[in-house]
Amino acid sequence: NEPMETVILEKTIIKIGGLLALGFGEAGAEIIGENMKGNDTAGVNAMIPGRMVDCIFGYCDIQNFADATQILQDKVMVFVNQIAE
Repeated sequence: NEPMETVILEKTIIKIGGLLALGFGEAGAEIIGENMKGNDTAGVNAMIPGRMVDCIFGYCDIQNFADATQILQDKVMVFVNQIAE
C-alpha cells in the first residue's frame, strides 16, 4: 500500500518550504511567500521591498572545530545545534 503521489508531493513541498524558511530566515520566507503569490510567472523577484527588523546576533567560537568536522563529518551540524541549544 504505497501512498498516493499527491500525498508524497504535498509532504515534499512542505519539507522544501521548511528548509527554505530555515535557510533564508524570516525575511527570506517573506520574499519566497511574496514570489509564490504571483501566478503570472515562474521567475523569482529577489528585489521585493523589505522592512526593518530588530535582531540579535550571537557568536560562539568552537575550539578545534576543524578537528570536530573531520571526526563527525556529516554529523557536525547536529553537534553545532546541540551547542547552540
